[in-house]
Amino acid sequence: MESATLYLQIGEKIRRARAGAGKTQAQAAAEIGISRASLANIEAGRQQILVHHLFAIARALDLNKVADLLPDTDAADVATSIVRSVIPIGRDVTEKQRHDISKLINDVPQQPKPTGKKQTR
Repeated sequence: MESATLYLQIGEKIRRARAGAGKTQAQAAAEIGISRASLANIEAGRQQILVHHLFAIARALDLNKVADLLPDTDAADVATSIVRSVIPIGRDVTEKQRHDISKLINDVPQQPKPTGKKQTR
């Protein structure tokens, strides 16, 4: 898949998930930790997205898997190809470790969302 097409499809999935969650770009961007303009560019496919932002977006939009943001065609294959391009096999990373990383991309770790209230000890 051509990279421009990949980013367009990811952006569209993010836009639909955000709208489905009833959040504005400003609200979602604040939860993700990026600017609203960056989110607008990501949704339009004009800006490449960092892997850690995929996890933050999935959490902010209450998705169960990062793979829900990847193109419908072979999402697991896309996740694997992302991992392969970012983490090549070498003396530091084994095929099993890369497989484990790919598996992590398909599952979003659940973290508590900030409530806006200060926690007391």
